[in-house]
Amino acid sequence: MPLDSHDVAARMRSGDVAAFRELVECHTASLVRLAARLIGDVQLAEDVVQESFVKAHRVMTDGSFEERGRIGMWLHRVVTNGAMDARRRHRRFRSGAEPPDWSTSTGDVENRVALRELAAWLDQLPE
Repeated sequence: MPLDSHDVAARMRSGDVAAFRELVECHTASLVRLAARLIGDVQLAEDVVQESFVKAHRVMTDGSFEERGRIGMWLHRVVTNGAMDARRRHRRFRSGAEPPDWSTSTGDVENRVALRELAAWLDQLPE
């Protein structure tokens, strides 16, 4: 069930820790999948999602959260921006180097090949 943005934001501003926990539990899996597709690295994707939740918490508790839409869509935008920033940073560090090993502890060969293809396609996109 989608969380009510107004309710979650209000609860967080009032100091309700459980509201943020609900937000994290509800959205983490889909956000990690999104970031992993954009970056091609599950561990880096998890870091991006964690950083995004820190940003979201700050925005939602300081009162600057604009409650214009669904909170899930806003979180997807925050994670997408964070993933693209991480991808640009990662690209700068590996210029001239061999392609990174995109393997994950849970991935199989087909997933690794797909992630490498995705990474190559994303590298071709303009900044």
